[in-house]
Amino acid sequence: MRSFRLLAVTVLAVILALSSMQNAYAISVSVNPRCGAPGTFVTLTVVGPWVTFTVSTWGSGWPEPLPIGCTDIGCGFTVPPGATGGVRFTATDGSGSSASATFTVDCPAVGGVVEPAKKLAIFAPYLALFGIVAIVAVVFWKRPDN
Repeated sequence: MRSFRLLAVTVLAVILALSSMQNAYAISVSVNPRCGAPGTFVTLTVVGPWVTFTVSTWGSGWPEPLPIGCTDIGCGFTVPPGATGGVRFTATDGSGSSASATFTVDCPAVGGVVEPAKKLAIFAPYLALFGIVAIVAVVFWKRPDN
C-alpha cells in the first residue's frame, strides 16, 4: 500500500512539473518606454526561443534597416531626429507563436480640461463641520439646569 501511494505521488509530481513547463519557453517582446520624442533611447527586450524577428516602421524619418545596438543602458535604438509614426517589433518562434511590441513617436495626450475650483465645493465640508459644532455648543450651553 505504501509503494502505491509513493507511485501515485511521483506520477502526480511529474504531471505537475510537465504541465508547468508548458509555457516556460513562451516568447515575449517588450519596449521601454512605449512612446517618446525623437532622441529617446528605446530599450528592446526579446525573451524566448525566437526564430524570426521583423521590424516594421510607419510614418517618416526611420532608417532602413533600423540600427539596433547594445550600450551600457541595454539593447535598443535611439529614435532619429524628425521621425514620425512608430516601430513594431514582432518575434516568431518555431511553432508559429508570435509576440510583438510597438513604440510610437510623441506620446498621445491623456486629455482633460482645466476648470477653476468651485469655492463652495471646497468649503462645504468645513461649513457643515462648523454648523455641527455650533449646534452642539448651543445645545450644551442652553441646557436647562436640573
